[in-house]
Amino acid sequence: MPRTITTDTGVTFEVTRELAANIGGDPTIKEKDRKLGYVTTGQAGNITVYELRSPKITFTGAITVSHSPDGELAKWQIGMAQNVIEMSRKASYGLPDGAKTAEIREVFQFPPPLRDGGTVSLPFDADPVDLALGEVAVEDSDDPNWLVPKQIDAGRPLFGTSSRLRLATWMMLARTEAPRQVILLGRVDWTVDLSTQINGQKLGYTAGHVTRVDGTTQLNAHYSAPNLPADLNTAPDLRDDIDLDEYGQGLLLVDGKEGRTWVYEDDGDEAVAWRERDDPAGCPNWLSGQ
Repeated sequence: MPRTITTDTGVTFEVTRELAANIGGDPTIKEKDRKLGYVTTGQAGNITVYELRSPKITFTGAITVSHSPDGELAKWQIGMAQNVIEMSRKASYGLPDGAKTAEIREVFQFPPPLRDGGTVSLPFDADPVDLALGEVAVEDSDDPNWLVPKQIDAGRPLFGTSSRLRLATWMMLARTEAPRQVILLGRVDWTVDLSTQINGQKLGYTAGHVTRVDGTTQLNAHYSAPNLPADLNTAPDLRDDIDLDEYGQGLLLVDGKEGRTWVYEDDGDEAVAWRERDDPAGCPNWLSGQ
């Protein structure tokens, strides 16, 4: 049976298609040129990298609006929001005999959960859909990727990667005019593992690599400025001015000794010298805006 929900402002709707996720295709590995020269040489410039890319995961859902007070429906939208819950990445380099080793480690400068996406479509992570009487469907997709240098230097080629990325995606309604509100309708928890190893001269995914759905939960959770989400493990990160790509940071170790550190810019496609980012804890919540 479809669930019937009424907002605090009198909009009534049924969840006619619960949030669902579908994974299609296979993971890919492609060689590309990217501005990650700082990682390997300490100088800006393009280098050859492996782009490790997950299969695409598509999220869908729909509601059917049956009633709204005059003028109220135009204040509401439906879309998806997404958090990264956990990330750890390691790329290993060196010769088969264990000589001339190097390692890249990547984490976030500030601990997740962090909103996955920029600020253009806040509070959503992609373009939302305006509500109207009748059925309103929403769809979004993602295919996380990781850019890994092909070698640190001529004697230190890549021989494998290990990674773990856990995410949560919500189907969500938002009242975009004051007083702002959001209603979470469903959540998908999912995991991406882009672990690889060299087999002969070719980089390939290990048997442990995976993009999987860990669980789907139906929700009817309402939040507003007086009732902000207290735990970003259980609700979307709606803080302003958070761009996930800017919080990634890396560390290079050569022969076991710590070397360069860096952060990312240009949607994660460029490595530059490490600097401290603004602490996201100081960012105001979108729900508190006018």
